Amino acid sequence: MKFFEVQEVVPDANEAASFFERIMDGTVLFRGEMIGLPFVKMKVADLTLVFIEDPDKALPIDPHGYIRRHLGFRVTDLDKTIEEMTARGAEFVVTPATVEKLRKSGGKNWVKIDYAHTPLTCETSSKYSMSVAIFKGPCGLFIELNELNMPPEIDWHRDTDL
Repeated sequence: MKFFEVQEVVPDANEAASFFERIMDGTVLFRGEMIGLPFVKMKVADLTLVFIEDPDKALPIDPHGYIRRHLGFRVTDLDKTIEEMTARGAEFVVTPATVEKLRKSGGKNWVKIDYAHTPLTCETSSKYSMSVAIFKGPCGLFIELNELNMPPEIDWHRDTDL
């Protein structure tokens, strides 16, 4: 089985699509109507996004939505990607520096793991690192960028069946 698409109800489907075209080089595949509502289907990275326009049903904008509601993408060079996307107009709300400041402040853990699927274990987790940045997307959606550094034998994000 392979992942197919994510569908999001938004106040303005064209605004959402334009954002992904501008910031992330997205490509619109279809525009039209679905069940009588305007929609846009597009490709962003290796993900297919469908935006259905229905202002009355769209989720309210949550200022802390970057934790609760985001799309995550893997990148190979986070610093370079942040620089490129900032130049295109991305507004970052979390950067690696933000996460590091939180870690050093003694505040809440950014992520606390209580369970790890094999092959990741307590012993192998020290070989794993992740840097994260999050920027504001359209219509209250947030976009998370992840740079993952791990040995191939523990990389559960690669294209395999777990």
